[in-house]
Amino acid sequence: MELALSYLNFKSPDEFNKLKKYFVLGDIYQESRDVLGDDNPIIWINTYSKGEVDGARDIQFFADFLFPSIEQIHLNMFNNLKAMLFEKGLFDRESREEFIKEIIQRTRVQLKEIKSAGYLNLQVFGKLQEEQAKFEELLESYRVNPYPSVITKLQFNWSRSEIEYFFHLLRENKEINYISDADLGRIIDNLCQFKQDKGYSDIKGSRKHINDFKNDGGRGKESVYKSLSKKFNKDFFNK
Repeated sequence: MELALSYLNFKSPDEFNKLKKYFVLGDIYQESRDVLGDDNPIIWINTYSKGEVDGARDIQFFADFLFPSIEQIHLNMFNNLKAMLFEKGLFDRESREEFIKEIIQRTRVQLKEIKSAGYLNLQVFGKLQEEQAKFEELLESYRVNPYPSVITKLQFNWSRSEIEYFFHLLRENKEINYISDADLGRIIDNLCQFKQDKGYSDIKGSRKHINDFKNDGGRGKESVYKSLSKKFNKDFFNK
């Protein structure tokens, strides 16, 4: 039994008591009752599955309703934010990031106001804080890549060293115009991923590795050269 919640459901004791009232309305034996003096109401609900006799079980307000509902708040807020971005037409990165900053600040203020109200127990407020942390973590991932299903990097079925050495050779053999280690490393880091286990991983710090290839015997150059040479055999050019 869950309900789509937001911080607004916790802004005052009256709003919180509305949640209790909603909860007890689900009792199959008692439609309504006074919940003001009941910290953790318990109700009975129907439980059945196809082909079985109807049954009933009791559920608690906190463990079976409130906490599971709270654990979805970060997703509720995230989905609302994406809907607002679309409605406002904020599709460019700068506008999107400004709006995200505004929402983070707004939700932090709401959380402080809930704490200042002083009626929630520490366990409930702690779970709300956890939701804020999850929400901001989601927003950080969304800020970096708002379309995760869209591939934005070249996914090489090579090792990291093979990728870096390949671009190093392109530059050394003048197949591309000269570019500094810093710029070449930035391009590799931003546009390439290497094969790792069953997936692909980002590359970071290529600049230093590319610089190492300039030195004789630097960074296992000989072994990387051999493995890379095998990839460019005659069959590679016959497809």
